[in-house]
Amino acid sequence: SSDVCSSDLNWQLFLIVNQAARQALGWEFKQPLIDQAWDLINKFERQDGWMTDGPEGFYDDYNWWVFGSHELMWLQMVGGLPSSKKQADRLVARMQHRLEMFPYFFGADGAYSEYGRSLSYKFARLGFPLMAYRLGLWPHSPGMLKRLVRLHLAWYDDRGGIDRTTDTVRQELTSAGSPEVRDPYINTGHPYWCMLAFAGLWQIPDEDPFWKVDEEPLPVEKSDFTKTIVPAGWMLEGVYKG
Repeated sequence: SSDVCSSDLNWQLFLIVNQAARQALGWEFKQPLIDQAWDLINKFERQDGWMTDGPEGFYDDYNWWVFGSHELMWLQMVGGLPSSKKQADRLVARMQHRLEMFPYFFGADGAYSEYGRSLSYKFARLGFPLMAYRLGLWPHSPGMLKRLVRLHLAWYDDRGGIDRTTDTVRQELTSAGSPEVRDPYINTGHPYWCMLAFAGLWQIPDEDPFWKVDEEPLPVEKSDFTKTIVPAGWMLEGVYKG
């Protein structure tokens, strides 16, 4: 419903985006609902822009595919309004901090460090950096983003994440993958969250440098690294193989 969202987690952003769309279209909207939802979302913010999904302390890909994508949708629709400036500034700061670490999750072949819930969404995580790039918020080079996107899409496609016999997106990660990867709420439609990647790509104009620049290597293609995500207690290690 556009009138209420009682869940104390990322779902509050569905309400925010719904109401922001109404506002941007000049329709009736409810600012108190938006303010209440942002109050809840902002409580989930932790060090370096990372978000815990609700008070229970989940850190996973929802940092990319709801906290990232839907915050950017709000920013695109109403973030430029004077009344939205304080929240917009807060979003920009935390998203750029979080995106600093994004490329370090990927291997040289485009593989991703799979963890957490909703893994059936696959390359939906690409929507966040692409939409951020469109708004000038991507903190790395266009060439690195271009390579990351191509390799990550190809990683799933090469391994049967898309069933070419039916032209559907699998609920498993790959054609040989286990159905145990699916959370109880996953059904046929859920994997199509992956289209967030194309929602980001289709926003980039034809004349943008993204389409013309040479690809640049990912961090793991340049050197060894060790990175820590302090609030989640994670350590990312990359081994450069030359």
